Amino acid sequence: MAKNLFSKFELFLIATSLYCNIIAFWKVSREVCNQGKPE
Repeated sequence: MAKNLFSKFELFLIATSLYCNIIAFWKVSREVCNQGKPE
């Protein structure tokens, strides 16, 4: 049971980091689009 709980927690951490990466990438893309071509 402890192993199952730990693996669920690991999965949660992986999902959270993926979500944060996607949000960060989206924000950067949006800023680049708003600025036009980066110098």
